[in-house]
Formats: sequence, C-alpha cells, structure tokens
Amino acid sequence: MIDTVVLLYNPKAGDGAIKNIKTKLVDQLNETFKHVSSFDLTHHDDEAIVNEVKASDYCIIAGGDGTVNYLINLISPLESRPKLAILPLGTANDFARALNMPLKPLKAIEQIKAANFTNVDVGKCNDAFFLNFFGVGLISETKAQLETSNDKDTFGRFSYYLNSLKAVQNPSVFEVTLQLDGETIKDEAVMVMVANSGYTGGVQAFFNAPDYADGVFDVLVIKEASFKSFTELVQSKVSGNTETLEGVYKRTAKKITIETTPKQAIDCDGEDYGSTPATISVLPHHLSFCFVEKAQLFNTNTGADEG
Repeated sequence: MIDTVVLLYNPKAGDGAIKNIKTKLVDQLNETFKHVSSFDLTHHDDEAIVNEVKASDYCIIAGGDGTVNYLINLISPLESRPKLAILPLGTANDFARALNMPLKPLKAIEQIKAANFTNVDVGKCNDAFFLNFFGVGLISETKAQLETSNDKDTFGRFSYYLNSLKAVQNPSVFEVTLQLDGETIKDEAVMVMVANSGYTGGVQAFFNAPDYADGVFDVLVIKEASFKSFTELVQSKVSGNTETLEGVYKRTAKKITIETTPKQAIDCDGEDYGSTPATISVLPHHLSFCFVEKAQLFNTNTGADEG
C-alpha cells in the first residue's frame, strides 16, 4: 500500500521548469495519496536525501537523466527500496522513454498517480550503479563533443547524432579485452557499449529495445568507426539482421569485465564513472518503477510536444 509519497526534485532541471508547476503537481498527488511532500535536492546532503527516501513508500524523481542517475546511486544500495517514478524534466530523459512515460510533467503525473509498476534490472559498474548504459571509446568522445558545443541547447536530443558524426571523423582506437560470462574477446575497438535500455541521448542510436527486466545486458563492440559501419548499424535496427554487420560484435551477458590499453574514460548514463578497467554486473529486478504498458500508448501521448 502506498501511503507516503515524496517529490524529489531538481529545481535546475529543464531550465527550472518545475518552479511554475510544483504546487500543481503536489495538489494532484494529494488527490490520490494520503501524505505528499516535496523535497528540494539542492538544499540537502546525501544523508538527508537517503533518510527522506527511507521514510517514503513512493519516490517521484523530478529531473533529467543526471538527477535520475544521482538518486539511483543513493537508492540502489539500500536493503529496503521504495517504489519509484520519473517525472521527466531533462533533454534526453532516456529511462523515462524506456518506461514509456509521457514527457510532459502534467501528463506524466497522471500515469504516476495510476501507480502501475514494473521491476527493472540495475547495472553495477565497479562500485556505482546505472540504468541505461555503460560505454567507453566513441560514446565518451561524443559526450565530450557535446559538452563543448552549443548543439544540445540548439537541437535538443538530436545533438547526440550530430556529435556522433563529429566524433567518427577522428576516432581513437584502443585494445580491449572483454570477459562475457566466460567468453573472452580480444581485439581493437573504437567503442564498447553495455545496454540495459535502448536509449542513449534520447534516441535509440545503437540498440533496438533491450529488455530492462530480462536479467542480461546487451553488449556492442564496434571495431572501426566509419559512416559505412554506422549506416549498417542503423539499417540493422530496422531489418533486425545483426548477424552480418561488418566490424561489429553483438552479445548478451550477465557479468562483464573490460580492460583497455590505453585506459578509457567510462560514461554511464551520461555521467563520468572514472576509467577502465571495470567489472559490470546486473542486479535483476532490483528496482520497481512506474511505467506505461505498450498497449496504453495508443491512448497516451508521450511526445515532446504535449500540452
């Protein structure tokens, strides 16, 4: 039974979008739940946030992917974890998209009030946690390109594609050794990705739709960065044929170790996670999130242009 609900919000997300609607959101939640409070994440330290989480049955994360990642890393280590929902306020909103959540807050809150939940896997990279992806190589270069350009503000989530193309122009090749549930892969690569959901930068750039509750990761190794290999990868998403891609490995695994020469920066869910080597494992059905079933999508507008 859900009794105590807290809206954990980042007031800076989405250019401060929540400041004009927070009262309305709380009022709507009060229509359904007995005890509702709001909690400004920027005014409290980790200990205070964890205490608030422990005192709640249902935590609504209002923010972008960075806010979601931050809170997942506080919540995942807890022995008893509340039910969760994402109120998307960012640019990409990757895991919210994977859960089919509406991307406008006032529509998302209706689904959050409906409180339909699904269990999701969580990835663990060394001592940290992630929901969407682990990546080294080209994915980190793309992130660096994005952080030094104005494309994110100008083009929104499509900036991911623009900066991917920039990074392809001069990719860094590295040696990689992967252990995938006992299988060893040694090769040169320009990118390694481990996916829990299919979204990266707000788009399904590299994977179709991995099952975030199947207990395994989807693994992608790209040996060479070229327009040809990326075009084939996009085409394979449409055709479903991934067996004949030139210079691309695709696997699934529950436990992964990765070593590279030279060391590579690690990007998990768009956040810096240090550098290789890394050990990655899946925590099956570790968290419970509010979601929208695919059958409901015909009646639920999840587009970014919702009113």
